[in-house]
Amino acid sequence: MKEGKGGRGLSFTLRLGKWSLRKSDSLKRVDGWPSVALVHSFYRSSLPSGENSAVLQQFELLEEAGADVTLISVSTDELMQSALYPVRTAARVARHAGEDPTEALEMVDPDIVHLHNTFPNISSRWLRKRMWPLVGTIHNYRPVCSAGTLSRDGELCTDCVDTSTLSAIRHRCYRDSVLASTTMAIRTRQGTAGDPVLHYADQVLVPNDFMKETYAEIGFPNAKVLYQPSTLSPISMRDTGTESGSWTFIGRLTPEKGLVKLLSSWPKSERLVVLGDGPEMVNAQKISTSRGLSIDFRGFVKQSDLALELANSRGLVIPSIWREGAPLVYGDAMALGTPVVALQGSSVSQLVLQDGTGVVMSGLDSQGIERALKQLDTNSLQYQAHCQSTYVLRYDPGLWLRSIRDIYSQVHAGLPGRGS
Repeated sequence: MKEGKGGRGLSFTLRLGKWSLRKSDSLKRVDGWPSVALVHSFYRSSLPSGENSAVLQQFELLEEAGADVTLISVSTDELMQSALYPVRTAARVARHAGEDPTEALEMVDPDIVHLHNTFPNISSRWLRKRMWPLVGTIHNYRPVCSAGTLSRDGELCTDCVDTSTLSAIRHRCYRDSVLASTTMAIRTRQGTAGDPVLHYADQVLVPNDFMKETYAEIGFPNAKVLYQPSTLSPISMRDTGTESGSWTFIGRLTPEKGLVKLLSSWPKSERLVVLGDGPEMVNAQKISTSRGLSIDFRGFVKQSDLALELANSRGLVIPSIWREGAPLVYGDAMALGTPVVALQGSSVSQLVLQDGTGVVMSGLDSQGIERALKQLDTNSLQYQAHCQSTYVLRYDPGLWLRSIRDIYSQVHAGLPGRGS
């Protein structure tokens, strides 16, 4: 079944039981690329995921570059159609069990397997066979934290790392359920030492320096940083004179994203466009109405509309209260020359300070927010220039392709590659 156009041909999708195999069908291969299979468990489509988007983006970039690439995946949406899915999955998660991709991988027989998300549907047990050189990308803190965020109730939390994963059960950290949290507590009880991907991968990738440093602190010092590129056109639309006068929030409306806390102190004089949806939507709307704020809730929008809104925004506001992995929207903001306001303590705030691409809020109180917005407005041209130079240095797709090709080649050749 034809799936869509790539830069050099058409990709097509095959089915093998519960597995989907999306295979590049390039008309002309490019020398220098080992063949690669991306393996990923797609989260539910009702909760849009940056990880899902990142994997699809990487497949498309590799295909356009002329690599022989296959995306081997299972979909939570499809698996949930079985009435036994919740019970079966709960039993599997604690044991790192699940769907085994070995048969699909044997059909493709790649030079490299690049494993992304396994949770909650893909088994990690097949990794013990070490049948192919393995690259693993870690997008969050799931190996050591039931919630995957190293946060609880809006604050940094490392209880499970520092003491015992019984803390996750006590606080019902996964889906606010004792039973579900017990399953996760068993899964993570050995920390980084008990995670199969961290143990068996020839090279482990993380999306920013903050996550690398965090994993080093909690027992895994061997990660390598590879930033996720932006595929938006690196053109600032500000030159058109269409700047909207609004600030922008983009993302899922969940507690760790910090939107509700932000709105509790957001200035009434400032307009904010919220692009996203999630369980915090109702609460966020109530706060906006009760405080008489100028908030435009638009839900999820298509990529072209998102890019236009972001390009014309005075700034992207990222109030995440967890050690965010690598939101794709930060790289997109860099491509469009849109400066960022981030909350202190997150990985994004570290990037902002490192790159000079915006302002860091000391807290989500009214004074801290107003001070940050004013500082960004005062120096907006300087921040915009830093954004665009940061895109060239870190988020350009060509740079990512060169870096990942080098990583694949080193792993394929059996060269030492851990850490950076």
